[in-house]
Amino acid sequence: MSIKDYGESLIKIQKLQREAHDALIAHDWALACDLADEIVLAARSIKLYCLNEMEKA
Repeated sequence: MSIKDYGESLIKIQKLQREAHDALIAHDWALACDLADEIVLAARSIKLYCLNEMEKA
């Protein structure tokens, strides 16, 4: 998976973080767990972007 711009993933992480926070407050553990997985995936796309940029340097 490769992304052209990390900004979209950062925005997605912020949105998911807010949703996860709300789920945790509501004790919706299953939703919070699913959202945590989505945060990890979005963060991984940023990592892959960085690794790709490092290869270019």
